[in-house]
Formats: sequence, structure tokens, C-alpha cells
Amino acid sequence: MDVAVREVQLASFLGDCPLFRGISSEVLEYLSANARTVSTKRGETIVTSGKEPAALHLVLYGQVKLSILSSRGSERVVNILSQGDSFGISSLFSGQPMTISAYALNRCEVVELRKDAILSAVYLWPELSAALLQHMGTCLDNLYADLESCCLKSATQRVAGYLLKIAGEDMCGDKPQEVVLPVSKSVVASSLDLTPETFSRELHRLSARKLIAVKHKNILISDVTGLQTLAE
Repeated sequence: MDVAVREVQLASFLGDCPLFRGISSEVLEYLSANARTVSTKRGETIVTSGKEPAALHLVLYGQVKLSILSSRGSERVVNILSQGDSFGISSLFSGQPMTISAYALNRCEVVELRKDAILSAVYLWPELSAALLQHMGTCLDNLYADLESCCLKSATQRVAGYLLKIAGEDMCGDKPQEVVLPVSKSVVASSLDLTPETFSRELHRLSARKLIAVKHKNILISDVTGLQTLAE
């Protein structure tokens, strides 16, 4: 692919990402000129915890799992990312080693924006600084919400809340809504700080209460109001 065409396509992609939405074309062109794309296979490691941060990463396509490992090797999934999502920004500015590892859940392509390019752009364009600060604030709010869910909410509340979350804006009043688990049940369970067995048990309980109907990874939310009440 011609370099100029590639940079135009990357600039367009960056402009559609939540992190850079509203940023001027001049900034996007500068960043895309200092970016590279990396293709990964399913299960391949993209970033390893403990490494020095070298770039900001954005998912061009595919799904990426962010996780942390205990000293005993048990994994806790922190987040599941899809197209347009980013990771690595906090370590980029703190200068501290990465605290999370990133793995490809399927065939992925990730855009890497070099650390030096990001820092240079921050000094040149204040609008980028504001966007990055807003993004880090959102990440912090999401972390607090995750802590609240894991520490203060029951397994049933967590599962109900997750199903409502992935239904998102497509939910229309009390109309039944079908959702599809974006990843395997074991990965979803880990992201909710549950064992796969507990997650499956909670789905069965919600199904027995006729709030949902489960068929493999497809889940029909048949009682939206009931599920909302349970999640609170």
C-alpha cells in the first residue's frame, strides 16, 4: 500500500476512535505519520506487564483481552477491547512499567502510536492534552465502577448488570432484547471476577426466573425491567 494512502486511512481511523474524536485533522495526520500497524494471531501476546511503555495502542480490528496475573498465575480479565478502543495510556505518561498484559482473542490488527510522537504532539497541540486527560478520567471512573461491582455487588447483580451493559443503547423500553456474548463465557466470568461455574450458575438462575433465555452465546433479555431491578 502507498505510504500516503496508508496515512490517510490511519488518520481517518484515529478520528473515529473515542480517544481522538473531535481532534483536528492536522493532529491526526501527524500521529498517523508516526504510527505503525501490527498484526497478531489468536492467543498472541501484544503487551506484557512489567515492560517499559513504548507506545499507545488502538485496536484496528479484532478483540483484545487486558488482564493481570497474580503471583500464583491466576488471571483476572480487566477489560475486553474491540475496534477503536485503546490501552497503555496511563503507563505512557507515568513512565512506570505496564501493569497489564494484552492478548489477542482472535486475529487482530493493532495501531501503535510511538511514545515520543504522542509526547511531542501533546506539547504542540493543547487540544490533544485535553482529550487525553478526559480519556484518563473516564478510565479512572470505569475502574471505580469495576471496584464497586466486585467489592459491593453480588454475583447476580454483576451478571445482570453486564447483560444490560452489552445490550446498551439498543435496548428499547421493556421490549425483549437479544444480546450475544462478545467472548467466551470463561473470559466474561473473569472480567466479572467470577469463576466460569458461578457465571453459568447465575445465568441458569436468571433463566429460571424467566428474566432471560440462554442459547449458547445468545441471550434473550425477556424481562428488561426485572433485570434492571435485580442489577441495582
